[in-house]
Amino acid sequence: MEQLSSHPVVNRFWNTLGLETSRALSESQREEISMAIERANPTSGNYSDVRFTIAGRFIVLLWGRERRSSQRLATEAAVHPILAAKNLPILAAIAGTIISVCYVALHGSGRALLTLMN
Repeated sequence: MEQLSSHPVVNRFWNTLGLETSRALSESQREEISMAIERANPTSGNYSDVRFTIAGRFIVLLWGRERRSSQRLATEAAVHPILAAKNLPILAAIAGTIISVCYVALHGSGRALLTLMN
């Protein structure tokens, strides 16, 4: 399908939607759907978005002010729990990184303290 918007998420949606389904919609319906997608997926805002790939795995880091309602947060926590089996490798990597950084910081500060005491 042709590019309908400057918004990449809107274009991805229309490119994955079946051609017959898209043709069945009126122009005003297509415009309303595009506007709804744009409102739900702002391209700018007060958040940071870092995306990269390591060893064939993609990593996305998003952070910013929480704007979701408490009801939506509860629903998403039930659907996507943090302590799911699929999340264990990344949680282990994060825990290992934190432990390593703390060890290096404490070991280095302990060594500096011993040097000062002598």
